[in-house]
Amino acid sequence: MKLANMATPLLFVYGSLRRDSDHPMARYLQSHSQLIGNAIFQGKLFDAGCFPAAIKSTNPNDQVRGELYAIKNTDHLLDKLDNYEGFEPEKPDQSLFFRKKVEVKPVSGDKMVPAWIYLFNRPVTDLQAIPSGDYTAYRSSDNGY
Repeated sequence: MKLANMATPLLFVYGSLRRDSDHPMARYLQSHSQLIGNAIFQGKLFDAGCFPAAIKSTNPNDQVRGELYAIKNTDHLLDKLDNYEGFEPEKPDQSLFFRKKVEVKPVSGDKMVPAWIYLFNRPVTDLQAIPSGDYTAYRSSDNGY
C-alpha cells in the first residue's frame, strides 16, 4: 500500500494494540484495519504498570517503536479505541490518554506521515522509562512480565 497519496486515516500503536499482543482489542484493530508496517514516533515511552505510556519529545534520539495501520470505518473504530484507551473527546483534560494526530516515520520509508496516536495524559515523573522505546521487547525481557 502506497502511503504518499493515501486518503485513508492512519493509526500508530505501540502497546497492547500491536499484532503480537493477545489482547482482544488488538485482534479487533487488525480485523478493522490493514497493517502498513513498523514505524517510529519521536517520543518517550514509560512503563505505567500494566500498559505503556508514550509522550511527545523534542529530542530526536527519543523514539517510540510501534506499528502503523490504515484504518477502515474510521469513526466506528476510533470510537471503540477511544473507549478502550480511556479517551473522552468531550473531557480531554480528564482522559487517561488523548488521541492526537502526529507525524510518524514508517521504517520502510523515508517520509513522515500523519497518523493518530494515543498519548498519555498524566505525569510521567514517577514512571520507569523504557529506553529502547519498544514495549514488545521490554515486555519480553526480564522486567517482570
